[in-house]
Amino acid sequence: AAAATVDASIPRKFLSFFYELS
Repeated sequence: AAAATVDASIPRKFLSFFYELS
């Protein structure tokens, strides 16, 4: 479960990063 949380947290952070860039 922890691995799944991290796996879903990384792309979410990546999207937030691009969202703040634009």
